Amino acid sequence: MSNKINTPQNALFNKANEIQYAIDQALMSIHTVLLCNIEVVNIDGSCDVRSIINLIDNSGNPLTPSLIFNVPKLQIRGGIAGVIVEPIVGDTVIVGFCQRDRSAIKSHLTRQNPASYRKFSLMDGIILGVISNTPPSIYVKITSTGITIDGADQPVSVITTGDASVKANNSTIEATTIATIKAPIIKLDGAVQALSTMAVTTSLSIANKDFTTHVHSGVTSGTNDTGPLV
Repeated sequence: MSNKINTPQNALFNKANEIQYAIDQALMSIHTVLLCNIEVVNIDGSCDVRSIINLIDNSGNPLTPSLIFNVPKLQIRGGIAGVIVEPIVGDTVIVGFCQRDRSAIKSHLTRQNPASYRKFSLMDGIILGVISNTPPSIYVKITSTGITIDGADQPVSVITTGDASVKANNSTIEATTIATIKAPIIKLDGAVQALSTMAVTTSLSIANKDFTTHVHSGVTSGTNDTGPLV
């Protein structure tokens, strides 16, 4: 198996061709970027990938590239903040290859001497990103016209042990089944309009009077229900 180009018939008879052939052979050993498919996602977050561009032997026959093992992925982050997007088997990714052997630093990411003299090797790849012809169905979209978070049919969670706030001219919470606000104390700071029925299951206080237990003394109850007073 070889990914080298065929030797020109007149390479040995033309000095310029000899030099060009030597340069081409050297360039074929340098890997820049490859389009690959993820075939395995490892426990440590790295991936095993395979180029989707076939090798060609000296007879012009296509050959399946070998698997490239334990390729780490680029993360979008700064300090402790980041965006976590987990790759899956079948993703088509761009893999770039480091100038020098990265094996000595991949675990601790501190300055080390290169472990070997290899350069631009398939063993020193890094997944730079995913490419696709179709848009994702779960996404965060940021454009000049606004920000959209679409979870499709999957749950969306916002979690923090600190404070959270939403500030807007108008805000709407819409749920097809039920919307729940759960807190030890819920404060509504503003006029409240109930456009449908309101049910209170425990107690309701107005001006510090509990209307679930509030009664009037000295009143004789009637024998029949009457309609509202007008």
